[in-house]
Amino acid sequence: MRQETRAAHDALDAGLGAFAIGGDGDFGAFLRVQYAARLPIENWLAVQDSGAITPPPQTHLIAADLAELNLAAPPDFGAFPLQHSGALTGVAWTLAGSSLGNRAMLAQRRKLGLNGADRFLSDDAMPQFWKALRPTLDTIASPEAAHHAVTGANAVFALFRLAANHYTIKEVA
Repeated sequence: MRQETRAAHDALDAGLGAFAIGGDGDFGAFLRVQYAARLPIENWLAVQDSGAITPPPQTHLIAADLAELNLAAPPDFGAFPLQHSGALTGVAWTLAGSSLGNRAMLAQRRKLGLNGADRFLSDDAMPQFWKALRPTLDTIASPEAAHHAVTGANAVFALFRLAANHYTIKEVA
């Protein structure tokens, strides 16, 4: 999945990375993007028969961080467009993998003296989920399952790009 989604991942990181470590206004834009993209995904996940590979919800943490910054959470951004439940592995991989970047952003923000509104970046649930998900990722057995996983991951990246282009002034390719 990493190779198949590298370009989408790199473009999103390049477009959003500076917002996470900027001042509170920029950080607010970063949080709005996170909320807007994650809410429809979390709503989609809530109706999947996903068992152990359901990432923990995080929009409530993001909403609390936005409130601390005196910013409202964005309205619902719409439905997540996946139909095949086989895409769940890719969705989970993308969301869980982002928690690794969140830790790095949190460390950078703290190093710059930007404290507070860090419930989302400092949450332990997603890194723990990432550790539990890794064995599942190693067992993707068929080309069809891999295709569905990549489709799910790409759908997550596309939704994040859409949200980033809506809530920031920087175009994300």
